[in-house]
Amino acid sequence: MTKIYLVSNIDNDPNKVYIGKTKSSRESKHKLKYGHQITYTYIDEIYSLNREDWKPLETKWIQHYIDLGYDVVNKRKKGGSGPECWTEGQKIKHKKPRPGSGPKFRSESDKIKISLGNKGKPKPKNFNSHLCRPVLQYDLQGNFIKEWPSSLEASKHTNIKNCNIKNCYLGNCKTSGGFIWKLKNILNK
Repeated sequence: MTKIYLVSNIDNDPNKVYIGKTKSSRESKHKLKYGHQITYTYIDEIYSLNREDWKPLETKWIQHYIDLGYDVVNKRKKGGSGPECWTEGQKIKHKKPRPGSGPKFRSESDKIKISLGNKGKPKPKNFNSHLCRPVLQYDLQGNFIKEWPSSLEASKHTNIKNCNIKNCYLGNCKTSGGFIWKLKNILNK
């Protein structure tokens, strides 16, 4: 659904209005732009998100308020000037960076801090080793080939996707990459 709304009392002037369209409320954005004294009211709606359907309705309401003698502050006196109608240049100009999406240029000291992670201490070589389970590789005749410390290690050296190896030893498929894969039974070690 697309709603047509009216923003009135812009700059404390009851004669200044803005007409827009939205899928959800834009009241807070207009309060930031025009001040908290504004009045935000839905004046019409159409059960469509297609520009061809809502643009004539928005244009009709802009013209209606012009005809009533209001100072309509819309830049375009026809509807259809929202962000989805912007040119690529306008989209780039108005695009706000998301937090953490800035340039990835880091100093060497920042890189060291990031790699050290937990309270500035480097991670031990066997970090997450308690999560790794040995994986056994067999040929299609059931002959043992090799024991790998984890499915990730096996994946790196055999160029078989880790998820495919896991699916095999979990019983979701019989083979992966032309091999049979099984988890090593650690309890019988």
